[in-house]
Amino acid sequence: MSRAYIESRGKAEYRGPARGADNAGSFSLVILLVLLIAGCTARGDPLNSSAVEAPPKVIYIVSHGWHTGIVILRADLPDDWPGLQDFASSDYLEFGWGDAEYYPAEEGTVWLALKALFWPTPSVLHVAGITGSVTAFFPKSRVVRIRLLESGFVRMQQFIRDTYRLGEKGRAITLAAGLYGDGKFYRARGKFYFPKTCNYWTISALREAGLSVIPLFAVTAGGVLAQVEPHGDVIQK
Repeated sequence: MSRAYIESRGKAEYRGPARGADNAGSFSLVILLVLLIAGCTARGDPLNSSAVEAPPKVIYIVSHGWHTGIVILRADLPDDWPGLQDFASSDYLEFGWGDAEYYPAEEGTVWLALKALFWPTPSVLHVAGITGSVTAFFPKSRVVRIRLLESGFVRMQQFIRDTYRLGEKGRAITLAAGLYGDGKFYRARGKFYFPKTCNYWTISALREAGLSVIPLFAVTAGGVLAQVEPHGDVIQK
């Protein structure tokens, strides 16, 4: 079972010639420059490093249609990882971030979707345990395998860890059962609103890992895949 997310795309308005066209052209130039700067300041390819490091870590990006998740081998997480004891028998953990009302809802409504997109709302972190291979667990999902340098993997790991809003003694706060398997929703940090959606969170984590990606181009799952596939291998379509 997966949760569909409704995304919104802005429409350019044609104002005709004269001053309106000049303003639109100037605005487009500014946007282009911002995106170019963002691309130039993005981290380099995760494996293009001359430094001597440990063998690369393998992660997976899973697309569920509109939503994406990051899958990490459970054994690669530290023993003090929040909520790790909730998935003692799992081989992998999948992480996804989203709106606190819409994401866990049994039936997502148009109102919940619009509220999630256009009002800053609380967020949740969805964590699901995976037993066996990632492709077998998600047979209908597109899966990309990516190898990361140890240093990049640690940065991404910290990004995900910082997403938890922890309670007493640094424990993860469980809010509800997850969408599939033995998954759980945990209280999370950050407000959910457009364009900071689930896919923006996924690509931001990968940027921390060292991939040359731009979060603003990752509003949809397709935007995530288009940026990460050059860095990895599509092992399931």
